[in-house]
Amino acid sequence: MKRMPSSFIVMSLLVMVFLYLPVVILIGLSFNASTMGVAWKGFTFQWYEKLATDQAILDATVNSVVIALLSTGMALIL
Repeated sequence: MKRMPSSFIVMSLLVMVFLYLPVVILIGLSFNASTMGVAWKGFTFQWYEKLATDQAILDATVNSVVIALLSTGMALIL
């Protein structure tokens, strides 16, 4: 079996970091008490509490789940 070139491995790792690092940072900052993500003001679930009590977001989530289930069912039938 041929061994992959080290440049391919390095480039693959750089692409993975480029894609996943912003997601990791966003998840970390979602627990920040500050309204601006620049300075850390403490750990909180306030944004998730607001998300869980916003009726428009809940309606959109239900619609997304229904569409996902219908699409999955249709794909399985086909």
